Amino acid sequence: MEITSVASEDIAMIARMVFGSHAAVDWITEIRPSSAHGILKICGCNWNLSYIVSLKDDPQAYVFRFNRRRYDRGDETLEIEQRNYALIAAHTDVPTPRIYHVDVSRRLAPTGYLVMDYMRGDSYEFLTHPQNPTTTQAEKDEIHRQAGHATVQIHTISRRAASAAVGVQHVLSRLDALEHVVRNTRCRVTAQNIERCRQVVRSDPALLLDIEALSVGELYFARSNGGWAVAFTCDLEWVDYGDPYFDLVRMLYAHEPLWSLKAPLMMSHPETMGAHPFLRGYEAGRPVDYQKLAAVATYAHLCCMCSIARELYQADEGEGIETREPPIYLELLEAIEQKDRTKGIGT
Repeated sequence: MEITSVASEDIAMIARMVFGSHAAVDWITEIRPSSAHGILKICGCNWNLSYIVSLKDDPQAYVFRFNRRRYDRGDETLEIEQRNYALIAAHTDVPTPRIYHVDVSRRLAPTGYLVMDYMRGDSYEFLTHPQNPTTTQAEKDEIHRQAGHATVQIHTISRRAASAAVGVQHVLSRLDALEHVVRNTRCRVTAQNIERCRQVVRSDPALLLDIEALSVGELYFARSNGGWAVAFTCDLEWVDYGDPYFDLVRMLYAHEPLWSLKAPLMMSHPETMGAHPFLRGYEAGRPVDYQKLAAVATYAHLCCMCSIARELYQADEGEGIETREPPIYLELLEAIEQKDRTKGIGT
């Protein structure tokens, strides 16, 4: 069961508990999806119900963020997010919001929640969108470059992979989620399609890892000294360690997110990607293996779509899932099979 709203009285009670009995709410506004210039600006909060809260006589506004689900799933992500902010604050110069309180007790709210600073800025995706008239091409390039610099800093937060196959297991787990969705349906994607893709994944050396890096959340920018600077990173509740090249793929397609692509992502000429300002910013900190980048691009797209399938097309919805199945799922599986047959695995 989902939480659709939190009473203002409950938010006021939480504010007094966190900031002291003197804390008085001035205004509350829910963070909702929004667009500007025909471009998505705020994508909204699918997993969380979030409010900007202003307290009287306090110049700092706050975000009160509640898990939408009443049951336990998601509560553990509050502690994960707190850990990730601490890591980034300790090892990079990328700003993060301060978290004041995390509560999964359900004493003051029917679900887990956290209270953190509200920080101003616009998303990397919005500012660098080609159709955004508020930033010049030179500004877009500079924002890309700074995003690359922030990303490589976050990727320095790393650990040795438990096994070389951890990257393989990541993709296999997403395929498992997709199979759960299509099981016992008449979807175009079948268990046989998924199993053939698994065989490619298990034998692709491009997915083998020595080192896992902390993944990047959402990056936001604000004007600073006549230019633009990273304002903060957020949405780190689902961020974990993994293949940094999956991050590079996602960031390179920030203005056209992977979930919106109408055809499988295939980098046929990876050597041309080095001119991208994001990668120029990234390579100031570490080199990029462009063949590896091209090899994992389709897998990154597939994993993104499998995660969406897990959330939006649950198998327990029963009859009718197949009527809402986009063709991209089958096309991605077939593209990975075709890559194996025509070019050789991992090339």
